[in-house]
Amino acid sequence: MYDQKPFTRPSWLLSLPLSLMFLSGCGGAGPAKSEMTKAVSSLELARKTRCPHESLPIAEKAYEDSKRLFDEGKYDEARAKARVAQRLSAEVTQSNGGKPCEDPNAVKSEGESELFPPEINPPEEVTAEEVPEMKTVYFAFDSSALTPETMETLEQNIVWMKANEESSVELGGHCDSRGSSDYNIALSERRARAVEGYILKSGVAPDRLEVVAYGSERLASQRLDAEGHKRNRRVEFKAR
Repeated sequence: MYDQKPFTRPSWLLSLPLSLMFLSGCGGAGPAKSEMTKAVSSLELARKTRCPHESLPIAEKAYEDSKRLFDEGKYDEARAKARVAQRLSAEVTQSNGGKPCEDPNAVKSEGESELFPPEINPPEEVTAEEVPEMKTVYFAFDSSALTPETMETLEQNIVWMKANEESSVELGGHCDSRGSSDYNIALSERRARAVEGYILKSGVAPDRLEVVAYGSERLASQRLDAEGHKRNRRVEFKAR
């Protein structure tokens, strides 16, 4: 009889799973870092206006959340939070027509330049505005599924998009206040992506649509009952 040698895996095969785990974990770092850089620029522009605006502290918190999520390796969520910071900062920048406010009480915060260093030739912010012809669509609790009623509303919105081909459209995903911030960001993006997918099937060009996940940062209703939560589970349409 022959002695049977025990089977041993090659050393390179043992290290392969670890290598794959490392690569998959770092795959979204680049896009997330890019969005965070844009968020810093947007925040700097907003703070330079010295305009007291309710969106500024929310934008700053969203940016801080994106840094924390990036450090935790949650790159997709970090990118989404950074985009929220960008949008809210743009609201501040445009609140006075893009001009600095002359309110003497709007004082520059200590350490501002260290937190948000100015950049050469910062990008111009483009604001999005609501269009009466495009209606908000709503979702069931913890769901991103499109209902027949939702699709009927989307068809009406698509009519406007096809009649106004020069306009791009922001699809803003939102959630109610229940659930963690990270979970709500992801859910709001799924809702906006579901709407985006439906619209693309109608022939609207992909470069005219932009998905922004706001999570529960921008509540339409402060009520904590069923009706209030229903109004917050939505995707809004804004044209640029």
